[in-house]
Amino acid sequence: MKSFFTRSIFIFILALSSYGTSRAQQGLLEKKIKLSLNQSTIPDALAYISDQAGCTFSYSSSSLSSDIRINTQHQEISLSGALKEIFGNRLEKLQVQGSSVLIVLKKASGSVSGLVKTSDGQPAKFVSISIKGLTGTTVDKDGRYLLKNIPEGSYKIIASLVGLNSQSKQVQVKANETEEISFTLTESGEQLSEVIVKANKPNKFAEKESENIARLPIKNLENPQVYQVVTQAIMKEQMLTSYAEAFQNVAGISTSNILNTRGTSFFLRGFASPPSMRNGMAAPGWAESIEPVNIERVEILKGPSATLFGNIQSSYGGAVNNVTKKPFAGTAGEVGYSLGSWNLSRLTVDYNTPLNKDTTLLFRINAARHWSDTFQDYGFQHSYAVAPSLLYKPNSRLTLALEVEMNNYKGTMWAWTGFGEDVTIKNIKDLKTPYNRSVTGDQLLQEWISSSVYAKADYKLSHQWTSSTNLIQSIYHRSEFYGMNNNLWKNDSTLVREIFGNSPATVSTYQIQQNFNGDFKLGKMRNRMVFGIDVFMTKDNRTFKTGPDPQHSRYTDEVIMNDPSSAVNVSKEKVLAFFAPYPMDNNVARLNTYSIYASDVINITDKLLAMLSLRVDRFDNKKRVVNGVPEATGDYKQTALSPKFGVVYQLVKDQVSIFGNYMNGFTNNQPQQNAQNEMVTYKPSQANQWEGGVKTDLFQHKLSLHLSYYNISVKDALRWTVSPPAQDGTQYSRGFETEVIANPLPGLNISAGYGYNKSKYVKAEETLEGKSLGAPKNVANFWISYKLPEGKAEGLGFGFGGNYVSDVFIINPIVIPSYTLLNAAVFYDVSKYKIGLKVNNLTSQKYWSWDHVTGQPPRNFVLNLAYKF
Repeated sequence: MKSFFTRSIFIFILALSSYGTSRAQQGLLEKKIKLSLNQSTIPDALAYISDQAGCTFSYSSSSLSSDIRINTQHQEISLSGALKEIFGNRLEKLQVQGSSVLIVLKKASGSVSGLVKTSDGQPAKFVSISIKGLTGTTVDKDGRYLLKNIPEGSYKIIASLVGLNSQSKQVQVKANETEEISFTLTESGEQLSEVIVKANKPNKFAEKESENIARLPIKNLENPQVYQVVTQAIMKEQMLTSYAEAFQNVAGISTSNILNTRGTSFFLRGFASPPSMRNGMAAPGWAESIEPVNIERVEILKGPSATLFGNIQSSYGGAVNNVTKKPFAGTAGEVGYSLGSWNLSRLTVDYNTPLNKDTTLLFRINAARHWSDTFQDYGFQHSYAVAPSLLYKPNSRLTLALEVEMNNYKGTMWAWTGFGEDVTIKNIKDLKTPYNRSVTGDQLLQEWISSSVYAKADYKLSHQWTSSTNLIQSIYHRSEFYGMNNNLWKNDSTLVREIFGNSPATVSTYQIQQNFNGDFKLGKMRNRMVFGIDVFMTKDNRTFKTGPDPQHSRYTDEVIMNDPSSAVNVSKEKVLAFFAPYPMDNNVARLNTYSIYASDVINITDKLLAMLSLRVDRFDNKKRVVNGVPEATGDYKQTALSPKFGVVYQLVKDQVSIFGNYMNGFTNNQPQQNAQNEMVTYKPSQANQWEGGVKTDLFQHKLSLHLSYYNISVKDALRWTVSPPAQDGTQYSRGFETEVIANPLPGLNISAGYGYNKSKYVKAEETLEGKSLGAPKNVANFWISYKLPEGKAEGLGFGFGGNYVSDVFIINPIVIPSYTLLNAAVFYDVSKYKIGLKVNNLTSQKYWSWDHVTGQPPRNFVLNLAYKF
């Protein structure tokens, strides 16, 4: 389409007979006319003005677009004002020359964008992109760049980085269009990993930018929500062998139980929060089976996040999203092996390759085999995981992705513990039992398999709008499962154990999500918007082993824990014999949730942004089916609204911002039956957060920090003191958080965080009212690493860090004591291989988890070997 942008200057000649030459130069542009244009083209508008002004125009019709339509009404306007109405900010100046007028227009401009990668297909970070004498930029972490406001014309664009061969291409910039120019750079005698080190790599622990957090392409400093990211860099450096260890790097989170579990529950801003998102999609069955081999990064969203992610994926304290590893355009791989304390043996594989010559079809596979015992006299974990993925890009507009993840796990059963009235201790450390003694044994196990299939289709509808269609289906199947979730310390040394089992149990979930993303202007304000539709369905099918009656539905025994002769290894034969005479109950539950949501980030000015978001959830709970017979009651429907808004002002553009937010979370409540057998319905419970703080990204990304204060209040919670429960329960959680990530010197990286939380049941059941929600008040973490720069010892590095968690009353009045963990690592990491040694819990600190009230591992070591190709 031709446009009047295509020529910078054209001449209008006005021949006026009623004015002299000297007066024409001053009065011609001031002459008053009437202007009435309705859907007029520019040539028609100029002809109309010619009639109104009593003059004639001469111009080149080829320089004006007939597709532009003009609408304006004025009873009286000057000739210069009329021309400004037509040409707007494209008009650079008006110059009277005798009886003629010279009109100079600003030259039209366009944009250039593209992807820069290296010969192995990896994004070529830190590459400089420039148009000589005009402008330049640096590619982002994904290898992408964008140059804006380039005048129309032909240019040479150059991509360069020390250690890579520079490359230049010719580009023709057109008005109002974005030209796509991509580069593949080759190494100049050095390996890519070495080039990155020598190119002054920014802080490797501070890769904050993510489109998952807000479902929008906004930067951390533009986002009014606080979030943290555990990067692949820090996870590799710390040689993690379990998913739970990743959260030792998050401000305000206390590490959950990592003994005989995957460690998938923790307190987030005062509320228990299991991770249940995979690439922004719900995967509750997958959460329990998380294997770190396929995780690229862990994103922790702080505060109620139901507006964008719903109440299934988030808690009142926040949400956790696990981003999986994706295929890339290159051939590379890594084989790793870890061995360590208590028979740790862990093998991992990561391999990526294109499947065709033009690298439009890409394949990647990650796999792990893990075996470990525990520091206790009984206990083990044994698992396998395989995660293949495909990425197909048939054209520049469409990208298709398919991922599969399969897990197989076998290990010792879990145990939860309470305390009876005859217990005299006030602190869990005073229990009269050996620290390394198991309460379960290893005859009764949990064994399950899980699989997830994730598909995605991204399509570029226009330069302003994109479509993203996402689908995930997860199946979690327990073939054998035993647990102790109601153990009770009878006194300071005697444990009464209750054992239950359900086998088989299958939880299947299905979710389809459609997002439309736009980046456009309304007037002068930029809008980045997402509109989404979400359907989530789950089926929970469990078979329970029952006892003779409700009061004796579980196998029960007693163990004197400080008596070595008292049998702690539960006899599977005895448990099965107990359940054998009794029937097995099968329960099937179904839940469907239908949602729509929208969020818009508006640039009111270049520095002032506002976020407005709203979600509507329709919750449809089906009747439970027990042994094939639907229950008389139990089905119910609820609708919940979840708003969110935030404001960001950048005190220093792209460096310092202050923010405030209001965020919402909710919980659906099932109807209850009263004494008259009538159903009492409830509205959803609500959590509302108000928060304010500051974020920075200073010294060319070398210092990133945030400081924030939040206040979360919960209302309309069910209070079970009466029957049916009253809906007048209230809670609060208030606190302060800070995170600092710094790269003060080459090779030196620091990550540290602190969280203070005070939370309480204000109005609740008698046993809870006035008591803490269970989160520790003070939690701190830090990790410092140093990798030697160029020289004979290049690649040698050291790491040191730790965690502090204050004491907490998890099970009143028993205290779980405070603890401090210290960890250290040394590694030698070069282009082809890596050798690392890490020692966890250097001081062999005794500490207990908040959820299972179980002793955690003392000092232990991990030796990691990796070969890269």
